[in-house]
Amino acid sequence: MLDVDDPTRVEMREEDFKCAERVAATIEEPKRHLMRRLARAFGGDAMDAALRETLRIEREGGSKYEAGATGSGIWRRRTKAGCFLWVFKRAHGGAKLEAALRESKAVDKALRARRRGEFGRRGGARGRGRGRG
Repeated sequence: MLDVDDPTRVEMREEDFKCAERVAATIEEPKRHLMRRLARAFGGDAMDAALRETLRIEREGGSKYEAGATGSGIWRRRTKAGCFLWVFKRAHGGAKLEAALRESKAVDKALRARRRGEFGRRGGARGRGRGRG
């Protein structure tokens, strides 16, 4: 049954949906709703081009970023999904990308709220677990 209240649901063309799912599986991205929003906004061709570039970078040893403060000298390797988003942002930065990322963050927030509702809130408002009992 189709859940119309599902925050991860995205109205899109079937071929873009298939592309988004394929890309998400290839780069091991758990946030499939993000890939769907990118595919809806930019299309399957843009997703495929970014995936090809990502896989090329991965074959050549991956992409690194400087962790911590600038000049710290601590470098870490990006995940495949992180590399994909880095490539995608370089190629398609702008308002359309920012809108898709904002939508995805809103979905993440809705999913966290739903989980809190299902499992109850952790901790209380009174502090760090030091009860009064």
